[in-house]
Amino acid sequence: MEYRNRLIHIAYILIGLIAIAQLIMMYPLQLGGSISNVKEHVFQHIMVPGFVSLTMSTVAFFLNRTKKIKPHIKNAIVLVNASILCCVVGVSECSFPSTIAVVLIPIFLATAFGQVIYLDLTVSMSLISLLVIAFVTPHYSFSFNENLLYCYIEMIPVILITRIICTVLVDVSKSNQNKLQNHENQKATMESQLLCDAMTGLYNHASFYGFLEKLTTGGSDTEYVSLAVIDIDNFKSVNDT
Repeated sequence: MEYRNRLIHIAYILIGLIAIAQLIMMYPLQLGGSISNVKEHVFQHIMVPGFVSLTMSTVAFFLNRTKKIKPHIKNAIVLVNASILCCVVGVSECSFPSTIAVVLIPIFLATAFGQVIYLDLTVSMSLISLLVIAFVTPHYSFSFNENLLYCYIEMIPVILITRIICTVLVDVSKSNQNKLQNHENQKATMESQLLCDAMTGLYNHASFYGFLEKLTTGGSDTEYVSLAVIDIDNFKSVNDT
């Protein structure tokens, strides 16, 4: 849950930074004659995208805090929210470089969740975002160029290639995690064999002296340690059976 909250908090920060950047870039565009109506520009490129982004992030935030929703569903919600935010940025920016970034970022973000199903989800969302951006760009762009539509079509194989690359990254990550888990299991097994009796599973002499050393060297001068020794008569006959 913690990493999902971090991603949502990062989304809030990015929304604010993008709004500030839009306000800063508004003045050079206004001086260059690209903006004829300041109020319309603020409404279309700052207020509407900001409202949509804040609304989606807030919904994702509260859904992430709902205990009834399973973790894998929450992961999907966070990724869908990220895809929608990137789509909003692509629509408001109306440039091909920004489109490349916003349709690929969610796919790379999905690799952090370590499952191919999340890659498939973000790839689907990226393709939808690409269609939305291509459809809305003629109405949002300051200087629309029809060649951009062909560029958007060319982005489809780029998205699919990115998906293949991210799948390899996920597989490598899983392989490393499995190796690490096997190493931890082997380490735990070796420690158990060294410190426990193979027949009874009880702690052996090495464990006893290790515990005794901790008790006698780890305490303060005001603490006392008592040791009781119990001897069972004729236990060898029981142990041999």
